[in-house]
Amino acid sequence: MIEEKQERLLQWIKGDNAGTVEAVIDEDGDWIKFQSGRRINSLLVSEFMIDATRGALDPNDLRLDVNLVAPQTSTKPKSNGDVVENPIETLIKKSSKVYQDQISISINLTLPTSELVSFISDSFGEEETMSCVKKYINDQVSIDDVKAAINKGIDEFIDESYS
Repeated sequence: MIEEKQERLLQWIKGDNAGTVEAVIDEDGDWIKFQSGRRINSLLVSEFMIDATRGALDPNDLRLDVNLVAPQTSTKPKSNGDVVENPIETLIKKSSKVYQDQISISINLTLPTSELVSFISDSFGEEETMSCVKKYINDQVSIDDVKAAINKGIDEFIDESYS
């Protein structure tokens, strides 16, 4: 008696093809290739697909409310101690479609008037006065202020560039 090999079927559960059932035509180690011409890296198949050989899921059951699903954090340790990276961060880091630009930041400071600085400079010398002015200004700024200003600059840049 000749045994028929059952066709292996996989169903997308994530991405643009969610709900689509694919017939596997080749598995060469790194890639699983489908009859449709699509393919998936074999390391990602468990994340993006399920075995549908015995039946597929209803595509309506695969819809997710994206506002309810938070992306993975990059600080969650895997069982082997490695850090799980957010897939969006990974795509951006590995993409060649990035560029360098500048953001503007603004920090509110209390500054001495130029008249006061000039008066002190005449009495104590310019170098010592400027050193003290610099220290006075630096002492006002905390790392939290700098981070908040950077985050505000990034938000403004994102609004201007991507919205």
